[in-house]
Amino acid sequence: MPHSCHLPGTSGQVASADAGYAIEQGMPAEVTVAYERLVNAGYTARLIETS
Repeated sequence: MPHSCHLPGTSGQVASADAGYAIEQGMPAEVTVAYERLVNAGYTARLIETS
C-alpha cells in the first residue's frame, strides 16, 4: 500500500482494540482489495494518517 494510512478494522486499529476501545476483527479479502483499488485510484483525501 503506497500510503501510511489505515482502514478502520485493520491492523492499524489493533492498539485501540488492545486498549479496550474495540474488539479486533478480521477483514474479508474482498474489502482489502477494494480499499487498495480506491487508494490506487487516488481516493485518499479522507484517510487517517498514521505514524
